[in-house]
Amino acid sequence: MEILELTAERIGEAWPVVKQLRPQLGQAQFIAITSEMMLAGYRAACLYVAGEMVGYAGFGECLNLYHGRHIWVYELVVDEKCRSMGYGEVLLQHVEGVALEGGMVTVVLSSGLQRLRAHEFYEEKAGYDRVSFVFKKDL
Repeated sequence: MEILELTAERIGEAWPVVKQLRPQLGQAQFIAITSEMMLAGYRAACLYVAGEMVGYAGFGECLNLYHGRHIWVYELVVDEKCRSMGYGEVLLQHVEGVALEGGMVTVVLSSGLQRLRAHEFYEEKAGYDRVSFVFKKDL
């Protein structure tokens, strides 16, 4: 088992896993958006088991008034055929380690309301607290 952080040149390799979380995107759109986000500090950690990518965490450093300097997890997804095997916890531990190395003590993420199994994972397995709702308005 190993975690590798992909560069913009290799980000397309993550598409088979990421599309399970972001099916509204096409691969080219994923590559273009992620590559642009990487210019602003976005990082893409991929978990490999026996040479096969089984999970992806997209995250970056943020600063705001209510969390201070923290890591925001934009994507966390484990391949559907590999779920409930502890891989999500491994990826979150990697992200938490990056936060600690950077002098941060907070990791924050949001999860769609329909993702009840994910909420259960975050709260019961990963030790995260549900602290707010995110509101959105498409214009």
